[in-house]
Amino acid sequence: MEEQQHPTYLTPQHSGGGLHKTNSDYNASLLKEGHKINEKVKSLVKKFEDKIAACKLKQDQVNDYKIHITDKIDQFFDMVIKRINDRREKLKVDYKNIEAKEKRRLKSKQMKMERDLQELRAYYNDFQDFFSEFDSEMDYLANKASLDGQIQELQAIEKELKKSTQFFKSSDFKFPTFSYLNTELELLDNLGKINNNSDFSMPLVAFNTHTLQIYNYQEAHRDFQEIKFTDEDQLAQHDLPRYFKTLYIPDDRFLLVGGQERNVPISSQKSYLIDDKGKLGYVGEMTMGRQYFAMCGDYENECAYVIGGYNHERGIMNSVEKFNFKARKWLPAEQINHARINAAACKCGNKYLYLFGGLDKKDFLDSIERFNLQLDIWTVLKIRMPNRVANLFAYSLNSEYIILMGGMKKKQEEFVPKESKKVYELDNRVFAFKTSNQKWKDLKPFPFKKKFGSIQYNGYGKFFCNVIEDNKELPQLFVYDVRTAFPQFDKYWENERNQREGLQKIKGKDIKFHLAYSLSSKQEKQHGIMTYSTYESTSMPKPLDKELMDYIGEPIHMQESSVGVQHKAVELQELSFE
Repeated sequence: MEEQQHPTYLTPQHSGGGLHKTNSDYNASLLKEGHKINEKVKSLVKKFEDKIAACKLKQDQVNDYKIHITDKIDQFFDMVIKRINDRREKLKVDYKNIEAKEKRRLKSKQMKMERDLQELRAYYNDFQDFFSEFDSEMDYLANKASLDGQIQELQAIEKELKKSTQFFKSSDFKFPTFSYLNTELELLDNLGKINNNSDFSMPLVAFNTHTLQIYNYQEAHRDFQEIKFTDEDQLAQHDLPRYFKTLYIPDDRFLLVGGQERNVPISSQKSYLIDDKGKLGYVGEMTMGRQYFAMCGDYENECAYVIGGYNHERGIMNSVEKFNFKARKWLPAEQINHARINAAACKCGNKYLYLFGGLDKKDFLDSIERFNLQLDIWTVLKIRMPNRVANLFAYSLNSEYIILMGGMKKKQEEFVPKESKKVYELDNRVFAFKTSNQKWKDLKPFPFKKKFGSIQYNGYGKFFCNVIEDNKELPQLFVYDVRTAFPQFDKYWENERNQREGLQKIKGKDIKFHLAYSLSSKQEKQHGIMTYSTYESTSMPKPLDKELMDYIGEPIHMQESSVGVQHKAVELQELSFE
């Protein structure tokens, strides 16, 4: 049996000083570990305190941001309320303006209906007198048809008067999402937008700029009706210049500007207003006299611009002035880059005015300048016109397209005889200029090369062109319908759907026209032409330098005699391009 072994224990007698040394090292180690633990505890406490401080700072920032957001929301809703109130007031003004236009239109229609009714009654009385001379029933039946036609026309007039007017409508309301401030404010600007469907438009008024005769063209009757004007101060006899230019102002007035003084070859500074009742009034002077300038209206900003032109002392100018419709004052505007006369100008869209062609001291021009209405800057565009043309006409069809027509251009030298002093020829081409991509489109040309005294645009695609023939006859009235020359424009004639009965129907691709009215007598026929013009004639000013006269030709010499119009019906003719 093996002997059991027992562990051996060291006693103080056996270890001696070794045990004391071991305890000291152990205590030192414990103390060191304790210091480390204390340092870690202090570090954790500091980190915890820093974390608490950071959380408090974050909480303060969150509270500040809440206050900022709350203030911003309050400001936003204040702006929303203000913008809604402003929009409401603007809609009231728009409604009042449209209502006033509709009242004027209805008043005009009522006056026309009353005149038609009076004519019908007079015709009826004449017919009754005529009928009383017949005893037999057959005579009555033989003449009854003409009276039945008049009665049917009267019944149609009464039916038309009973129709209710629909001249505006409001767009559908959309609830705002209030996601972004700018988006919502723009949405508020479009709330309750009124679409003006009233058929009241600019009147087709023709001016004789030499004798101051005013004619309103009635499209339905294809007839000119002379407007009798009241001239209490006798301005027309003494002060009104010749060859002035005119512009329609939406409150049923025409602005008469510049031209040449009546008895002396001096450029006029004067401007006048004539209202729809024919009352003529003086409104002030431009900064400097001018004639043969370009003129266009900025109806959105309620002002008119006169651009360039000729002054008897300074010659061809590059200055520009604008007339404020409300203040009735002339103000200076930014100058054009290239001085010119007999150019054409129009506004296209909400931002730009365009200036086309004209003449300088040396040559015909094909340059185009564009005026930024927001920045007041004229810029010369890189794109050029298809021809170098002066005395042309420019009209804006919509926010993208401008129509150019008429004018004169320089002949090619190989086709000009040496003995000839006239180096220009009339231009019959018509162009459409697309402003968005600055491209030209060649439309159907006029089937003739004749001089335009004036062109009036009815706003729905028809251009009423007064054509001067050799400065010896009355102008012939031609109607150019751009809808047949450029069918792509059809989508822009929304208003035509409501007025088909009142518009002249033009079929195919022909330009329809009729002759204007003959002079009252042979003696009057020997005198000059009647220059109907919302723009002045193509004649040049007498004091212009001879070198400019070589390009334009001789001026139109007008006589002092009055020119009358015979009011009789004329037949409509067709002129085919084919």
